[in-house]
Amino acid sequence: MLIDEYLPRWDVRERHQARVAAPPETVHDALVETNLVTPAMIVGRALLPLLLLLGACASTGAGATRAPSGPVRGLGPALVGTWELVSTRVTRGDGTLLDERAPTVRALKILNGTHYSLVTLRNGVFARAATGRYRVVGDSYAETIELASGRFAEGRTYTFKIRVDGDRWATDGGNGADRIHEVWRRVP
Repeated sequence: MLIDEYLPRWDVRERHQARVAAPPETVHDALVETNLVTPAMIVGRALLPLLLLLGACASTGAGATRAPSGPVRGLGPALVGTWELVSTRVTRGDGTLLDERAPTVRALKILNGTHYSLVTLRNGVFARAATGRYRVVGDSYAETIELASGRFAEGRTYTFKIRVDGDRWATDGGNGADRIHEVWRRVP
């Protein structure tokens, strides 16, 4: 299931791109001030970063950093769609364990076949976002961050072994010393 099924035709047929070197809050305030967007159109402050990430995900801007691209084989087609985080367990290199789930942490990840976009809220407040390319070969999944906020580092690649069981997607892996286990549920 693609996000395109939920958007009116005109929203997915016309593409625009603008690179803005400002924090999302500044962009939001400028849009409201120029009356291009009213506060009623924004559902919390998390919507604007999500829209900016989706736009970045859809664009191929000149000079953009490219993650290694390659075939999407194995479980790749089963991942296309929108996923909601069920739980996350991170074991840091120093042994610290973070074990979280909704409602404390909420996240959406959207995959379109070549790119992913991730937005995370912690206690209902925007925490971070990332977008970039992903690659699936067999049961190996790798995502390389091209645009990010928070603790995510642009250019970093996270690799996981994955398992898809119906509408559940489990990942085990990470980057460096941090080990990450996540469970995602497909958004109907």
